[in-house]
Amino acid sequence: MGDEVLFDTMDKIVKGDITELKALVGVLANNQARLLVGVKDGKYQTVYLRCFGRVKPQRDDFFVRALNDEYSSFNAEFHTDLHWGTFTPQLAVVTPDEETVSENDTWV
Repeated sequence: MGDEVLFDTMDKIVKGDITELKALVGVLANNQARLLVGVKDGKYQTVYLRCFGRVKPQRDDFFVRALNDEYSSFNAEFHTDLHWGTFTPQLAVVTPDEETVSENDTWV
């Protein structure tokens, strides 16, 4: 996590020799990334950009650590078990008390 990517033949790449890039694409062809997807306003999806993981081995602790970081926030709803699937919001609906407030009541 947090590693830098460096090319060994940057001067060749600039000149048009992309052999190193082609080799890298071949090596990484079956790689998969894991990311956290959230739902906002029930209308669209957003991706948590502060953490990406590998499919295997699956390490939820990286996501949990990033989500609990002091400077991290994800302003979306998501599965708290971090597993992919249909998201069903678990909203608590608040019902008003039986007493009604009149418009003529004074507010202090």
